[in-house]
Amino acid sequence: MITKPVDLRESTEAFTISGPGFRVAIGRASGALESLRSGGREMVSKPLVPNFWRVPLDNDIGFLNHKP
Repeated sequence: MITKPVDLRESTEAFTISGPGFRVAIGRASGALESLRSGGREMVSKPLVPNFWRVPLDNDIGFLNHKP
């Protein structure tokens, strides 16, 4: 299987990676995935940013209720 190499371009606004049938843009200032085009169609409606969350543990609850 022969694959074509991807192309990386830098601008003042974004890093753009493109290849056969797709293009991805990552914003320089935000670090967010700002655009994903596949087959000529935009796949994201707004920038995607990480959203990390975890369940609070007993230690967290104890710390939050601590009164010095």
